[in-house]
Amino acid sequence: SSHIQVQTGAAEEAAQATAQLDNAREAHAAIERRAKAVRYLHELLLKHRDAARERYAQPFTQQLSEFARTVFGKGVSFELNEELQIQARTRENQTVPVESLSGGAREQLAILTRFAIAKLVDADGVPVIVDDALGSTDVHRLQLMSTLFSSVGQYAQVLVLTCVPERYSRVPGRKEYRFSDLRG
Repeated sequence: SSHIQVQTGAAEEAAQATAQLDNAREAHAAIERRAKAVRYLHELLLKHRDAARERYAQPFTQQLSEFARTVFGKGVSFELNEELQIQARTRENQTVPVESLSGGAREQLAILTRFAIAKLVDADGVPVIVDDALGSTDVHRLQLMSTLFSSVGQYAQVLVLTCVPERYSRVPGRKEYRFSDLRG
């Protein structure tokens, strides 16, 4: 009798173990299906992100390079990172990471970036606001930037807020307003 009870207990344990194994296999299969779905979704999102980036990156770098020729000369190009931020500037076959550029060059690139984005948003131009920039820019580049401001100002409104209006004195056709005059 005890021998039969031991066998019955072992059979029940075996049946329970088999049921647990079946449940674990079903759970594993469900997790595997979800993992495959997530993997597929991830790959699909990356594919579409990369395609969208390519659609934006090429026109952006082209417009940026067009504006940059005025300031940095012909043959200037840019490398962008995944977020479409300028990573490096190449000029005269020398590539320099943005963080290694002078403060003035980085200021100029920031303005060029705004102008390029504004031009891509609307070819007729959207307003661009520049707040007290070009403080680290040398006299020669200030003249080149003035030419660029004038060029962009032909089709878009460029608002410059500054405590040093002399930096922009070479921009032809500019209109200056003092804040005190605008208030009252």
